[in-house]
Amino acid sequence: MNVFEIVGKLYTQKDATWIDQLTPEDLAATKGPVMLTKFLGMNPKLTWQLPVLVDYSMVLDTKQFLFVAWALIPKSPSAPYCKYIKPPEKDTEFDFLWEKVRKVMEIGGNDFKHSKKRLLKELQENMRQWFFDFGVDKKYWKKYKLDYHNTIIKPVGLGAWL
Repeated sequence: MNVFEIVGKLYTQKDATWIDQLTPEDLAATKGPVMLTKFLGMNPKLTWQLPVLVDYSMVLDTKQFLFVAWALIPKSPSAPYCKYIKPPEKDTEFDFLWEKVRKVMEIGGNDFKHSKKRLLKELQENMRQWFFDFGVDKKYWKKYKLDYHNTIIKPVGLGAWL
């Protein structure tokens, strides 16, 4: 029996005798209570049961944990289909530049997340100036087809008036 069958039985079986009948190989296939907790955590309907199971996942052995999980999980005719949780997609187009921008402008994580669209718009309007100001490597200049040698520095601030 594999871990998916065991998790399925936690949802469907109305009698807990099947847990006593598991062989040591079946229990080893679950990879322990932590792995079972991971699979059970993919179900958003177990919001109040999961913190209890997490507390017991480190102190109980696998068979004891299965009894606790079986007792807490509401029974249904079939096990729910839960998509595997994926990490959020990471935009990596200008990561080489964003680290420098965050350091120079001293922008924190959440502030940067909310201002990234505006910064990206400014970057796309004048990419050559941004690359020059932040000292981007020549390979990125070539990647975005910018001419490194003919960079004209626009005066900013008081320098524009003098």
